[in-house]
Amino acid sequence: AIRGEFRGGKVTRRVLVHNPFDFDWGVRGVAWGTFIAWIVGGVMITVMLARGSHGVRLRARRLRPHWHTLRRLVRVGMPNFLETLGMWFGNFLVVLFVGWMAIPGALGAHIVTIRIEAFSFLPGFAMSLAAATLAGQYLGAGSPRLARVAVNRCMLVAGAFMGVVGVVLAAWG
Repeated sequence: AIRGEFRGGKVTRRVLVHNPFDFDWGVRGVAWGTFIAWIVGGVMITVMLARGSHGVRLRARRLRPHWHTLRRLVRVGMPNFLETLGMWFGNFLVVLFVGWMAIPGALGAHIVTIRIEAFSFLPGFAMSLAAATLAGQYLGAGSPRLARVAVNRCMLVAGAFMGVVGVVLAAWG
């Protein structure tokens, strides 16, 4: 269902942007196509889970909140949430300022630049996920020392890679 949602998203976006019909919505078509695909995909996944057709079944009595677990999740996840919120808020402000400049092509050039720049910071995000996974595994196994070692190694690898890519982009970008 998830793969179908992604394929359906491509189809609906393509029809609403470049289509044989009389839509021609441009960027609005991309937004509407994505929205429709997410809704359809969400409904499909919910139906599949309610039926239990793929080994996992939703049961109404088990969908009640477990407050102790929710409090722990919020306590652990809040720093990451605030960091991500700050990052996206900053990105939004930059895009807003670039859009206000009213220079033809400025927003497109900014987006292309961000895509290229992503080669430097996306590996850092990937390594942070790896570090979090390893830390959770080692902490769950009762070994905080190994968790610290794994996180430090992930930090070194990510820092080295992002530093090299950053230098390359600064020198030849």
